[in-house]
Amino acid sequence: MNYQDDLIQKQNKTNVKLKDSIKFLQEYRDTNVYFSLSVDSEINETQLIDELRSLNTKGGLRKLIPSIPKKNIFLVDQIKVINKKWILIGYKSDSFYGQALIEYLIKNDNSVMFTELSHFVVPL
Repeated sequence: MNYQDDLIQKQNKTNVKLKDSIKFLQEYRDTNVYFSLSVDSEINETQLIDELRSLNTKGGLRKLIPSIPKKNIFLVDQIKVINKKWILIGYKSDSFYGQALIEYLIKNDNSVMFTELSHFVVPL
């Protein structure tokens, strides 16, 4: 095999890797679009995120998830609105972290009601 053949084979391997990467990114994008609010314009994602972040200043995370350790102060640090019904949140303290699946309902007066469906808390 000569130098030119070697270059062609390397180029072909690179092209295969790039095509695989493009396919993966397209599937990832399609999944994110499917699980997003972009198809439902009635819901204001910013309002939901602001409401959840306000739990940090009001100490309201414990009201939403009563079983988190009482000796620690937990703050919501990650929020992912999944669709028009559920939100994933991440929260942590100085010695624990956790995640929760939250159901939300926007009432007629435009206020938001959150209900914790499931959660976990583990030591850091």
